Amino acid sequence: MNLHQVLHAGQSGFVYTAVSISAALFLGLALGRLVQVAERQSFLISAGTAICGGSAIAAVGPIAGATEEEMAVSLGTVFILNSVALFLFPPIGFALQ
Repeated sequence: MNLHQVLHAGQSGFVYTAVSISAALFLGLALGRLVQVAERQSFLISAGTAICGGSAIAAVGPIAGATEEEMAVSLGTVFILNSVALFLFPPIGFALQ
């Protein structure tokens, strides 16, 4: 690939990534309000879900001023969601071909 093709592919990928992360954060925060989860914890879980799981929570937690308990619960929640996804996504993918 030449540089022009790489930049063109990167632009569309960047926009897709930015929209996906923003949508996941927004939906996570909205769902957190709906089920009355504390705002900081909802933000941590949303960031972990939208970005890259536990490492995102570990990076964002201190900046958000999260307590050790908030970090632990958020990490546990994201890891449980990941475990559920491991079992749900293969049958969904198979059904959708």
